Amino acid sequence: MNSFSGKRPPIELVQIAKHWMESRINILPLGGVPLMFSLANWTIMQPLLSPKTSIENQAEDKVYSHLHLYILEGLSDVKDRKNKEAVSSKRMVQLISKVGDTIKNGDLGKDKTDLSLERLGQFVHCITAVKGVQGSNSEICSTLKKLPSASDSRIIQMFLNNSK
Repeated sequence: MNSFSGKRPPIELVQIAKHWMESRINILPLGGVPLMFSLANWTIMQPLLSPKTSIENQAEDKVYSHLHLYILEGLSDVKDRKNKEAVSSKRMVQLISKVGDTIKNGDLGKDKTDLSLERLGQFVHCITAVKGVQGSNSEICSTLKKLPSASDSRIIQMFLNNSK
């Protein structure tokens, strides 16, 4: 199942997800790592798909930023849990490739690219730290290395260095 269609979800849905993740009530039994992976698709891709600039866009950026933070915090809650679900390394590679393709095919600007790569790096760090990825990290690392501007992302470089 592809968890990202290439379109941004309605902001109302993102706000609901943000509020739900913020409360973190019963999130682990309801979806755990796979749910957080799907939501992270939204937060990672959002800078690459959002309009150039506007006041309304700044408000949306804030909602997505908070959702991303709550996803990372939710992943930290998973680390101590036994019998946690995981996503496949193949799904991680698909997400990384989608980010790379979107960066290559768009005139996005450095700020939007950097924000997306920063969120991607944070998410990859967290999900692998809690052992939320099933499979090998080697394919994830090789795909990360192919990302445009990956060499400019300190967090991605740190992950790659720690994965050697």
